[in-house]
Amino acid sequence: MKNLVLLTGNELRHKFFVKYISNQDGINVLAAFSESSSGNISEIVSKEKFNSLRDEHLNSRSKIEKDFLIFIAKNKKKISI
Repeated sequence: MKNLVLLTGNELRHKFFVKYISNQDGINVLAAFSESSSGNISEIVSKEKFNSLRDEHLNSRSKIEKDFLIFIAKNKKKISI
């Protein structure tokens, strides 16, 4: 059994990753730490000029994450994030 401590981001895909890894045979996730939401990429991009393409990309990515990962992220083994 391998013991892991995970350092991730705070978006849905990161929470999914933690839960996915924690459900693998032979892996024990001792703790998972995520960065704070202050200063995340969406906030930074929203304050910049001429960023409509980047903003559209981030919004699309967020929607896709919710569509495809929310069910799995909510229904896997719970660990503290």
